[in-house]
Amino acid sequence: FSAGVVTVSGAGTTVDVTAPYCLLQGQQGVTVSDGAQVRGTSQSDNALYTLSGAITVTGQGTLVDVSSYYCLIQAPAGVTVSDGAKVTGQTSDSAIFSSTGPIVVTGQGTTVDATAVYCLLQGNAAITVSGGAKVTGTARQSNAIYTSAGAVTVTGKGTLVDIVSSYYCLIQAPAG
Repeated sequence: FSAGVVTVSGAGTTVDVTAPYCLLQGQQGVTVSDGAQVRGTSQSDNALYTLSGAITVTGQGTLVDVSSYYCLIQAPAGVTVSDGAKVTGQTSDSAIFSSTGPIVVTGQGTTVDATAVYCLLQGNAAITVSGGAKVTGTARQSNAIYTSAGAVTVTGKGTLVDIVSSYYCLIQAPAG
């Protein structure tokens, strides 16, 4: 836990932990980048969480492979997974959630692959999957990608959204 931003950065840097609460929590944000790896299980909370900031997972070789009771990643100001980073895991909630900021998954080799009880990507603003990124997995009891406000955009050569949603829609967005 940090009152500021938690940063895990650099190839060879690994955080591997099982915890009753968050694995990484920064009040102002969380960044995992440049080949760092975060692995573990949050037994009763979100895996990566920020109270007021954004969460960024970026860079070739960067991996967040976690399981959690609540969201794998939750950030009110937005979530970005980019530039070849990978987010994988299982959750009893939505995989990635942002209450007010955008969710962006972008860049060749960038992957979000999760099994979630609810949505894989869920928010109250725009959601974008682009630039050859891949979002795959299973949403067991909800829409696969859902925003209550804003649009969902899937664009770019090689971009893939391949999600099994056994309950509702693949994508639901009131604004388009």
